[in-house]
Amino acid sequence: MATIINNPGTSDNNSGDSGAGILIGVIVVIVLIVLFMIYGLPAFRTSTIPPDTNINVTVPTPTLPTTPNSPSNTQL
Repeated sequence: MATIINNPGTSDNNSGDSGAGILIGVIVVIVLIVLFMIYGLPAFRTSTIPPDTNINVTVPTPTLPTTPNSPSNTQL
């Protein structure tokens, strides 16, 4: 009859995983939230502004009164 030796794997009382998957998941969620705040919120804000916003301001040209003694009318 053959002899069967069953060697169990090394165990350091770690019956569960080390939590690396949760840590990676939390980091991915934080990165997604930051990217949403940087790119998503400004995109929503600009989409809510009506495209027909048009502000026309007419600035009148200043007119100076000309008198016979003004410096612009004197000849050198």
